[in-house]
Amino acid sequence: MSTWITNSNLPIQWDATGTDGSIGFLAWWNIAAKRVEPQWGDIESFVTRERYSRKVLPTRPTKLRTFKHVVQTFSGFGETKDKIRTVKIKEDGNVAVYRLEVVTPRASGDDLVYDAEPLIVDRLAFRKQQQDIRTDKGHFYTGRVLKEVNRLYGLCDANDVRHAVVGCLRQMGGFPVRLSGGVFYVPAGAQDWLQRLAEAVQGWGNSTLLIAPQYEAARGALAQSATAFLWQQVDEAQAELKELISADGTRQGTMHKRMVAFAGLKERVDYYSQAIGFQANGLVADIEALEDQIAAHLG
Repeated sequence: MSTWITNSNLPIQWDATGTDGSIGFLAWWNIAAKRVEPQWGDIESFVTRERYSRKVLPTRPTKLRTFKHVVQTFSGFGETKDKIRTVKIKEDGNVAVYRLEVVTPRASGDDLVYDAEPLIVDRLAFRKQQQDIRTDKGHFYTGRVLKEVNRLYGLCDANDVRHAVVGCLRQMGGFPVRLSGGVFYVPAGAQDWLQRLAEAVQGWGNSTLLIAPQYEAARGALAQSATAFLWQQVDEAQAELKELISADGTRQGTMHKRMVAFAGLKERVDYYSQAIGFQANGLVADIEALEDQIAAHLG
């Protein structure tokens, strides 16, 4: 799938330098390693308030997703050193069913030995249409599972936060300085937006967005990163267009959308070439060649 960055609707003005004379910023993040604490609604509120596209939002947590996370990770030791685990019985379009098993240890000298067969103490069934959880016996450990499902429902995990952060950085004109991602360059004109994002991320669990201003000495390295990233975008566009042209029944509307995307890519090339300072003639020529191919295909 194409990784083109479409033009942002944010009211960010191009500016060659930041308020401190920087030519832009590097931004990278430290996202909580496991489950973090923000509600999905916290991220949605920020995205709405700051006028980002809703495409940056992670997939909204569902009760089924939360239920599965809890039962699949609900293991370990309970009261009196009981060993607890859950086992999936079945899942279809109507229900997901797990059984809750407990092994009670016996004493062997100073040690506890777990050699007994597991005892099935309860069964949990998530009914998809009703969006509720039914149990057979309402065992004590089942109550702990249900309590954890209710606590985590609607919370985001580290991947959700990472998705939102990357989406916001892209929308404010950022691009990865390494093609593998992880560190983004953000133009100087988005300084205020970047700072507000960093402040918001601090409230999303144990997460941090770090920002480092870049000055004249970094221009050459940033230019190399920008051109590598943009050539990757052009190469992907060429491959995708070739596939569309060779396919039977490609709709004209699809081609027109690609034409709009190519125009946006040219604007992005112009934006980066001015913000960082590099020659973009070859990039622009290749994008225009793609536009000519679409025009010829449309007749």
